[in-house]
Amino acid sequence: MPTDRIRVLYLDQYSRDHSRFEAFAAKHRLNYEVKVALDIEQATAFIDRHAPDMIIVDYDLEAQVDLNGLKLPSEVTFIVLVAPGNEQTAVRTFKDGAYAYLVKDQEEHYLEALPLIITQALQSQLDFSQHKQTEEVLRRSQERFKQFVSSISDHIYVTQIKPDGRVINQYISPNVEDLTGYPATIFIEDWAQWSALVIHPSDRELAARQADQLSQGQSSKIEYRLIRADGEVIWVRDSAQVKPNGSSLIVYGVISDITEYKQLEEALRAERASLAERVQERTAALTATNLELAQALKAKDEFLANMSHELRTPLSTILGMTEILEEQIYGDLTHKQLSYVQTIEESGRHLLNMINDILDISKIQANTLELHLKEVPVSTICAKSLHWVNQAAFQKQIKVQLNYHELVDSIWADERRVIQILVNLLTNAVKFTPEAGSIGLEVRSDSEHQLVQFTVWDTGIGIAQRDLQRLFKPFVQIDGSLSREHEGTGLGLALVYHLTKLHGGSIAVESEVNVGSRFTVTLPWRQGNPANLAPNLPVDTSAQSDHDPELSFTGPTLATILFAEDNQANAEVVASYLTAKGYRLIIAKNGIEVLEKSKQQKPDLILMDIQMPEVSGLEAIRRLRADQSLADVPIIAVTALAMPDDRQRCLEAGANEYLSKPVSFKELSRTIKQLLAKAPVLT
Repeated sequence: MPTDRIRVLYLDQYSRDHSRFEAFAAKHRLNYEVKVALDIEQATAFIDRHAPDMIIVDYDLEAQVDLNGLKLPSEVTFIVLVAPGNEQTAVRTFKDGAYAYLVKDQEEHYLEALPLIITQALQSQLDFSQHKQTEEVLRRSQERFKQFVSSISDHIYVTQIKPDGRVINQYISPNVEDLTGYPATIFIEDWAQWSALVIHPSDRELAARQADQLSQGQSSKIEYRLIRADGEVIWVRDSAQVKPNGSSLIVYGVISDITEYKQLEEALRAERASLAERVQERTAALTATNLELAQALKAKDEFLANMSHELRTPLSTILGMTEILEEQIYGDLTHKQLSYVQTIEESGRHLLNMINDILDISKIQANTLELHLKEVPVSTICAKSLHWVNQAAFQKQIKVQLNYHELVDSIWADERRVIQILVNLLTNAVKFTPEAGSIGLEVRSDSEHQLVQFTVWDTGIGIAQRDLQRLFKPFVQIDGSLSREHEGTGLGLALVYHLTKLHGGSIAVESEVNVGSRFTVTLPWRQGNPANLAPNLPVDTSAQSDHDPELSFTGPTLATILFAEDNQANAEVVASYLTAKGYRLIIAKNGIEVLEKSKQQKPDLILMDIQMPEVSGLEAIRRLRADQSLADVPIIAVTALAMPDDRQRCLEAGANEYLSKPVSFKELSRTIKQLLAKAPVLT
């Protein structure tokens, strides 16, 4: 209801009637503002200007008021007044939109009823307006919902599950037609069509289980296939939430098209399967490659072993003969003859060193090279290392300098390997330094960090920066003129690097082309306590000095030695030397002869070559140890193999000692005397 005055338009041709209404309103103080129109034109003009709340039309047969000519707004309510006897005419005005009619009586009772009718009409008008607004809000909300549902690809549904199990559709979004290709009315009328018509036959059992879960009040999410009207099969995800609603259940569901996702998933699965197959194939290929590599490595080791034997055997003969000649066992030599013999020996030793370098690299790669550590005077290491290069330096008129800190008196290290490191560096220094140049060996200590540094420097041709990273790779030489003008195997610096690492040290290089180079080897400096050495490095505390006097032999005046050797030249050289030393020699050319002659002549010691025909040296040693009468005979394994684990294999077979060809006769003589001194006298 409006709070200000009610604006009433009174349409009447006779002033007496509206004058009565105005007088009645004034008398009863009604909150009315009454305006009068005598005809349709005045009424229309007033309506356009003032928008009345209520229109009262005095309608009688004489006046013949044409309500169709009165253009009333839809929200304006009007009341009809008729004379007695014209009720039927008034009823017809309801078709024109009249709210009510009143019959004018002589007592003017209708005037008293008129305010009540006006009030009810206005209240009804207000209610109608509010209802219209509510309807508009609802209409707009529904329109927005429809637009939202139409804008998404997912299908939305709302169903009600009755206590008796009946399913009643409450809402199905229109885009179900886009999803299935079928009209939405099919599913609105009968929800069972969803399963019977579109769900793939193979997935209907799964959908039925979902329906059972929903009827029990359990929410569910499943994936299944649909068959569209055009026959296309698509994948959907059906996500349903269940909410109680009195005795019934309301299911709010969303069905999403996941065909593209499934296709990607299948493609990914296929790609994974393909990848797994490729990995399997690659693994098989790698396994085959590794097998081939292992076979190649085995073949390489066998080749090196065989080559070692083939090279060391003639070297044994050459070096053995030079040693005999140098000792002048068979007569004196002139100075020139002795010089030639020494040159032959030096060349043989050089060849032997190259063979040893190759074998050392093999041992390093196989992780079988061991260090024999002991306390070694630094002065001895330096002196022996320089001794190896003094002659070569003298021939090129190269000045050699030695400078070491007196505080560094000794270190714990493998003497032979440290000398090997320094000799390789010093040899390179002499090789790459022009005549009349200089080389040097410096030794410095770092007491704070317990380190000792050996630096070999030269004034040679230097190394370009781009080549420094390639220095320590095996079988690699700096290309260009160096590889053509200077001899070498490319193994020296690789050995230096690995031997330094085995000692727990490091190596650094400084070099400038045409100026010179400095190689600095840094080793741990631990004095007097082998327990402080790096872990896993064997410590040899019983090694004899190279300058120890030969041990005296306390056994029989003449010892019998059985020498197993299939190479006649080598056998003759060794036999000649040992015979000159007072031993009686028995020669066996194969493993069978070793076994037979050992049983027959009971030798005091056996020199066993490992690679022999008929029966190998290792097998012969095992058979000798199995014979109770020969089990204690000292056996020295003499072999040219010198490969990783060869020493261990020989000792495990039963040998007492292991010597690698070519054998130094002085070392052989000392080893024989050591073993004979410990051996029991055979009877």
